[in-house]
Amino acid sequence: MIMSKDWDGLYNLFDGMPNSTFRKVETLMRQSILPRLGNDDFWSTYHHLLAYRKQSFLPCMSAVRHLALDNQLRFDTDAALAFSSFVKSMAGTSLSIKIARIGLPALATEEQVYGMFGMLGIENMETRASVLLTMTSAMTFHVLFDTLRHADEPSELAYRCCKRLMMNNDTLSYNMVAILRAYFGIDRLTSTLSLKIAPYELSYIDASYENFLNVLTGKKPKV
Repeated sequence: MIMSKDWDGLYNLFDGMPNSTFRKVETLMRQSILPRLGNDDFWSTYHHLLAYRKQSFLPCMSAVRHLALDNQLRFDTDAALAFSSFVKSMAGTSLSIKIARIGLPALATEEQVYGMFGMLGIENMETRASVLLTMTSAMTFHVLFDTLRHADEPSELAYRCCKRLMMNNDTLSYNMVAILRAYFGIDRLTSTLSLKIAPYELSYIDASYENFLNVLTGKKPKV
């Protein structure tokens, strides 16, 4: 039914299932069926699964990982754009945010992260930051850094991000706090941090991802 796009038939099948069987189907979709689909079939299927029952099939967004890792993920095809229109037609941004929080950790590149934000209609920098703060990786930290640079009030938002990052209590997050504190001049953040950033390094941090990564991991940027 999925390959033939017989969504009404699929819905009728779902309607006839007892709850115990339907729960098994949810797992099967996430773990076995969606991870085997190409880009357009994935977006079309996920679209219609959400249309049937959002709360049940929302976690299936994590199955996008195989497309991301194989560099087959596209956001500009007809199926992806139809899914985008469906999500944007929902009242508010809560659905978009939920999808992003599940999908973004499965992505492999910054381009994919920006593509998913655009597809889901998440354009507000503060909203993007709130989603990115749920992840701890060098790649998402760099996207967060770039997001803050384009915010209307970057220092204030960066300060709030620092407070949230410190709750992670891990080295990478603390180093990210050190970068944000130095780059955005957050004087009211007085916590002691092991990573020390020299003034000259600030002009190199935003020059490239490689420089950002070097500072984030405690190395010196390439001059």
